[in-house]
Amino acid sequence: MKNLVRIIFAIALISIPAVSQAQKGKKLKLESKSDTASYMLGVTIGSNIAEMPSKNEIDIDLLKRGIEDIMKSDTVFDMMQIQAFLSVYMQKQKDIANQELSKEQVKFLEENKTKEGVKVTESGLQYEVIKEGEGPKPLDTDKVKVHYKGSLIDGTVFDSSYDRETPTEFGLGQVIPGWTEGLQLMTPGSVYKLYIPHELGYGSRGAGGVIPPYATLIFEIELLEILPAE
Repeated sequence: MKNLVRIIFAIALISIPAVSQAQKGKKLKLESKSDTASYMLGVTIGSNIAEMPSKNEIDIDLLKRGIEDIMKSDTVFDMMQIQAFLSVYMQKQKDIANQELSKEQVKFLEENKTKEGVKVTESGLQYEVIKEGEGPKPLDTDKVKVHYKGSLIDGTVFDSSYDRETPTEFGLGQVIPGWTEGLQLMTPGSVYKLYIPHELGYGSRGAGGVIPPYATLIFEIELLEILPAE
């Protein structure tokens, strides 16, 4: 927190004129470095609240009261009570948000499997053949070279070897189950679109801050080559 305050004050030293100019017409006057720092701290706190699933339940007046009370060292609850309550509350809100996200993913897959050209395997993997190649299919012990693009159901692209302009090589035993299964359906030269439910992807935990919990993953994969196993 101390580091954050130092950063805010450092920004304020060089940006007060710009901030004041930017806020014209918004009835906000920032006449000093302290004014600017105060406003920026409020934005920082607000940005954290805006990411909460329960943001619409937050009472701004009580939030301000909490800030005022802690500044006076006169809070209704002690810090141990606050931390214990918020830990349980935030986890509950996270669980509720994840349940809603899971329902959204299930709905997408239910609708997607009815589309023309989409096939479903016994595991629940959905795939669509864009281009069929020829030759042998890889085994789960093989290594492959592929180009791919990965996205979420809202269209957000989280990874793409096409953008890097470099194919990727890996063993089929080293990737998520949806990839392992999907690539074994393909022959060199094939291009498939895989719709991977979270059970065959990154599950309830997500990955890397980019893939949220319970996310359905959509991959367009081009199998370039089956490589000799090491």
